[in-house]
Amino acid sequence: MLRRAVGRVRHSSHDATRPSRSSLLKVFAAITISSCSLIALGDDEKSASIRAYLVNKLTNGIPEDTQTVLESQPVLIPAYRQAQPAVTSSTTNSDSVFLTIHLSRCADFETCAAVVARVVQSHEYDAAVGFGARVWDAVHKNVPAGYVNLDIPTSMPSTGGDIFLHCKANDKATCVKMAKNVLENLPEGAIYDAEDVYGYHETKDWSVSSCENDRYETAVVPTTGGSFLLAQQWRHDHLAFDSIGSDARDLVIGKHGSDYLYDTTDLSIAICNGLPENSHVAKVTVLDPLGKQFKIVRQGMSCGSLAPGSVSKNNIHEYGSFFVGYSRDPMIFNYMLGRMTVSKAPDALLRFNKCIRSQLYYVPSVQQLKALATSH
Repeated sequence: MLRRAVGRVRHSSHDATRPSRSSLLKVFAAITISSCSLIALGDDEKSASIRAYLVNKLTNGIPEDTQTVLESQPVLIPAYRQAQPAVTSSTTNSDSVFLTIHLSRCADFETCAAVVARVVQSHEYDAAVGFGARVWDAVHKNVPAGYVNLDIPTSMPSTGGDIFLHCKANDKATCVKMAKNVLENLPEGAIYDAEDVYGYHETKDWSVSSCENDRYETAVVPTTGGSFLLAQQWRHDHLAFDSIGSDARDLVIGKHGSDYLYDTTDLSIAICNGLPENSHVAKVTVLDPLGKQFKIVRQGMSCGSLAPGSVSKNNIHEYGSFFVGYSRDPMIFNYMLGRMTVSKAPDALLRFNKCIRSQLYYVPSVQQLKALATSH
């Protein structure tokens, strides 16, 4: 039974083993933006340092054997570099589940990770499971570089999480079944808290592109086949955003529907032509000195209810979106979040929403997941 594994299922309180929530900042995470990349546009010293790291590391490309494979059709990725399905799948499903699990003090991290790995592997779903730093450290004894150093701005909550399930399907029932299987198979008393959020499809998935090749190169660590996942839940003030009118909304985002208002090949020219410097597009669509975009694969969906209810200030199921981003390097998330919240010119979308959950996970490759499933 589900209740055997779950100590408490809540949405707002935390014990001493979990990071405390910081103040909440109004942020609107537009699902329709196609990619996040980088440029030095009013960078402070810290941002410039992160950017220099990314330029040095990510412009070196991927291993030669993988690059050769990526240029051919069909894509034949080496077995040890195959990513879990949800990381690179380009299908646009109508439903998703985002399941965050916080393990209790007495939980055996290695056993819990092995159980979840077996459950995910035994179902042919479009899914991916990621692990928080303390769990991956326990099972792998080797936390990837940069994993525990994600510098989430203090204006966003760092809500923690040990296991994260992202499952996509074309019906909610499948998503519920997958989440239920994971929760019910964990050992008794292993779960301190569990939060399941169900997403639904409102607009087209403008992640990176419909090309599997591009998604693989963008989201997957080339040496392992794993990926870094940033999970964030946003609460939208949709009434305030709708009230400013269509033209004003376009300027806040920097897009009209799925179309960019200006050609962002050269961001400085786009801004000179009228793109607001604090628009979401200007903040996250940026280039390195060679004109290369450092992208992430976006897998976000709308979630929650339009009816606020009587406890609207604490109701995390209010209307909003659940953002899931996959990247080959967590420093891209660092740079993206830093630029969005810079005090001199914060992202204009920050006026319309609150980030109420944020956590980084490592999503092991298919091979790493198989090894984990047989470890206990």
